[in-house]
Amino acid sequence: IGFVTPESSYIFAATNNGISVYDNSKPDLVVTSVTVQDSVATGTVFPVTITIKSHGGGKSTGNYFRLWLSKDTVLGSGDTEVKRDQQAGSFAAGAEKSFTVNVTMPYNFKGPYYALVKADVYNHTVESDENNNVGVSSPAIEALPPDLVVTSVTVQDSVATGTVFPVT
Repeated sequence: IGFVTPESSYIFAATNNGISVYDNSKPDLVVTSVTVQDSVATGTVFPVTITIKSHGGGKSTGNYFRLWLSKDTVLGSGDTEVKRDQQAGSFAAGAEKSFTVNVTMPYNFKGPYYALVKADVYNHTVESDENNNVGVSSPAIEALPPDLVVTSVTVQDSVATGTVFPVT
């Protein structure tokens, strides 16, 4: 349950831990979607589409976002940064922008990885909520390592022990 007082831009929300107060006059950048392919071969480039929306009432300027690949849905020190300092620009109150960036799937990856995107990565914008800047792809991307298959082997019918022979 939430309500706005008539004389201010504060939002009061009832939670399990009591009442939370949010200042809705400030901007609030939120990654609303991170779209990826279901699977990607390692070493190949693939697109990631990101949508960032400015909730709240204020304007934000000079924003950057960053992208990581992670084995889980929580941004942490073990995640692999794959795109740094992508410029998002300014956002008017309520504005929404989409960006598509190309990412290379690292060669040493195998299995499911999530794309995590953090808006306002340098905290240049004073926001009404500084804890909701990370968006996560769903579902995860399946990183597919090379699957080399030998399709044919040609050797001579007979070879004397200890001799060198061609194999193709």
